[in-house]
Amino acid sequence: MAIYMNEPWSTLSSILEADPTNEDILDSIATHGLLTAATISPRQPTIDQIISCIFDGSPDLSPENIQTLKNAIQQAQQQLEQPLFLGEGLELPFEWDEEEELEDSDIQAWCIGFMSAVFLDEDAWFDTDEQESSELLLPIMVLSGLFSDAPEFTEMSEDEALITDMSEQLPELLTELYLFYKCPEDKKDQIKKPSNKSGSAKPKKH
Repeated sequence: MAIYMNEPWSTLSSILEADPTNEDILDSIATHGLLTAATISPRQPTIDQIISCIFDGSPDLSPENIQTLKNAIQQAQQQLEQPLFLGEGLELPFEWDEEEELEDSDIQAWCIGFMSAVFLDEDAWFDTDEQESSELLLPIMVLSGLFSDAPEFTEMSEDEALITDMSEQLPELLTELYLFYKCPEDKKDQIKKPSNKSGSAKPKKH
């Protein structure tokens, strides 16, 4: 995708892909999802928390590369926030093909990264309005595949039309999530939720 040809994403990608044998490191697409969620989060995670989440612990990097990584993350979040703040569609690092299997797809990796940031501070995401938060996050939860042991999520993930609908509405949904968590309280009732034809469920960390 063109997004990774530009800074700071090309720097992030080169750091993340430096050790392809390390399967614990989030890939570039999952990291994009993580940073998107960190940008939207009602309580911003620290940059050290973000790095720990990306590398599943402390990264084996030189101090110079750690600083380069931190700078790239900060720049990436600034880039992500601009279209969200302006209410524009966020460019995502994948294109969904309705003929594609959800499992092991780029969109699933991205949603796993997003949910990784949610798991960092679930209370912040759900304390304000658990019902509203759950409804807004539901498409990402389903697309992540992290809750496939729950029958209701299995049923939704097997509905090809629903999966396509959820995938196509992601850019709009991200704007709605940003507004929900960042806009003043008295404006939240003006936010139009995406239709997912499914209910809601608060995630449980696995």
